[in-house]
Amino acid sequence: MRLTEEQRDRLLINHGFSESDIQESYHYIRQFRFAKVIIKYGGAALNNSDFSDEFLKDVATLKIMNIDVILVHGGSLQLNALMQKKGLQPQIINGMRVTDQQTLELAIQAFGQVNNKIVRALLKEGIRASSLKGEKSGLIMAKQCGKPELGFVGEVEQVNLEVLEALPGNRLPVMTCLGRGRDGQVYNINADHVASALAIEMQAQKFVCLSDVDGVLFDRDDPKSLIPSLNARMVEEYIQTGIINAGMIPKVKSAIDMLEGGVDKVHIINGTRKHSLLFEILTDRGIGTEIIL
Repeated sequence: MRLTEEQRDRLLINHGFSESDIQESYHYIRQFRFAKVIIKYGGAALNNSDFSDEFLKDVATLKIMNIDVILVHGGSLQLNALMQKKGLQPQIINGMRVTDQQTLELAIQAFGQVNNKIVRALLKEGIRASSLKGEKSGLIMAKQCGKPELGFVGEVEQVNLEVLEALPGNRLPVMTCLGRGRDGQVYNINADHVASALAIEMQAQKFVCLSDVDGVLFDRDDPKSLIPSLNARMVEEYIQTGIINAGMIPKVKSAIDMLEGGVDKVHIINGTRKHSLLFEILTDRGIGTEIIL
């Protein structure tokens, strides 16, 4: 889809852009034309239908602007709901879900439902989206994570980019966080790890992690204390001093791993803020925390 300047500007205005925002966006639209942008999509943005609809419209807008977007999504709450219907209680060990055979089968079902919903929403926006379900696509080769007590929980062993290269032209891949081992066994993998491995393998220009907070904060109780930019030295210092803590630690450590692996920039943004994705990528002010080496 090729937009005229007038159509492009009208589209951005409809997404909350001011005239000055639009002027800033021209530079970034040119800079990121055909750039690879990996988006890890989960949490509140995925589980709230209002936020989800708005977010996917933003993703469609990036794709219309010729930015090469790939979505990797989770589905933990959807899996929990299916387990509850079956009378099953999730078991968590050190923050990781125990995945026995029955849980794995429900995970395949839950993640597949989420995947289909996302693909349908993007198709409705005029975007040619392709479903890449991990148990079928062959994109992610996995192995058991080394903790037998977790069952069929895996880690990424290899990313087969030829699967993406074989997709028809100008498709937007939508990936689940499942992988298959060399023995044919399907494994449940943390979505952050899948997205990170893909970003490194593709040498992505940007990786965007959607969270339910604005980014890294000096004071997690004060949303105005957002830290707009961090480098590796600052990350280490802030972890030691406790400014970065709890669930934000694995996110920033994963960000540093990606940067060291060749990804240009990593962003942590609040997926529940309207149009946060567009403002982060297409304006100077951004909306979350940018992490660089």
